[in-house]
Amino acid sequence: MIIDTHCHAGKNWFLPIESLEFEMKKSKVDAALLVQHGGNYDNEYIINQSEKNPKKFKCVVLIDPDEKKPITKLEKLKEKKISGLRLFPNSVFSNLSNQNEIWSKSGEMNILISCQPYSSEESFYEKEFINIVENNPQTTIIIEHLGGIGINGSLKSFNKFLDIAQYPNIYIKVPGLGEVLDRPKILKPEFSFQKNSEYFGRTLEAFGSDRMMWGSDYPPSAGREGYYNTILGITDNPIFSEMDVKNIMGLTAKKLLSL
Repeated sequence: MIIDTHCHAGKNWFLPIESLEFEMKKSKVDAALLVQHGGNYDNEYIINQSEKNPKKFKCVVLIDPDEKKPITKLEKLKEKKISGLRLFPNSVFSNLSNQNEIWSKSGEMNILISCQPYSSEESFYEKEFINIVENNPQTTIIIEHLGGIGINGSLKSFNKFLDIAQYPNIYIKVPGLGEVLDRPKILKPEFSFQKNSEYFGRTLEAFGSDRMMWGSDYPPSAGREGYYNTILGITDNPIFSEMDVKNIMGLTAKKLLSL
């Protein structure tokens, strides 16, 4: 079973669900986790997809940081069988006096946290976030986009980030190589990313493949190497064993999403 753990779909931003379904069918992807895109607090579209086809789609939602009762909102969303909540490491809800409460409540209700990289390199090893992780060992936290290495990282900061793997409730999403490595200025017909990426190798050493999962970042990945090529970055990668590929491409996510 192949599961894509990081896709976006919508009516007024990105592409509708039919576009994702086309790519999934073409690439023989069985299921996907729909992740709400930034600034959109109306989750009905992705929830509806999950409700219509629960064996194919699960969803991760956003809650408005100015929501009057964010915990009550989370409880209502849980009734709609959401799989997760998307947060930054330093998310602040204006009507919560204790920000730890929403992380704790998510764990209590078996709602995973899909954690966005923030623009600062420091986001995942700031003291405040480490305290949240240590105080909520029952909360499953999945770090998106390989910790943001394609957004703001350097190898030095990435090595420091990997210290977070010491916490067993932390998982990590592995994107396509187009998000991690630079596209050459001249794109020759025989071009292929050097698949033994140092970032992927170090992630495997730190987390182990049973805490890693593939996330295409569709449709933004269509503007990088393309949907299917994000798969090849894992399946054709010499640093991953056959068991590693099975874990990253489906088994880890299947366990967490109860698919």
